[in-house]
Amino acid sequence: MTSIREVENLDITLAEPLDITAVQSLHAELKIALDSGASVSLDGAKVERIDSAAMQVLAAIFVYAKGHHIVLELRSPSKELAQSAALLGMEEYIGIKN
Repeated sequence: MTSIREVENLDITLAEPLDITAVQSLHAELKIALDSGASVSLDGAKVERIDSAAMQVLAAIFVYAKGHHIVLELRSPSKELAQSAALLGMEEYIGIKN
């Protein structure tokens, strides 16, 4: 049996609607992944909607990872995710480059 501490890279697919109803579980899942010491890759391709609460959690997790020298990347952000990040001024925080 492989524990999370034995995994070097973790891939997490973000939920399609990423909103306040998903914030608590998103935060818990990301915190566990980051505390494992593994590199974490978030797949944002399926995000159809994201609200400001979820965006704040993503930004906070990215800031936490950077401060703790943990590799965290956002792969394939959907158009909606990128647009929401731009609207809220969060592109830099969550690793979206223009």
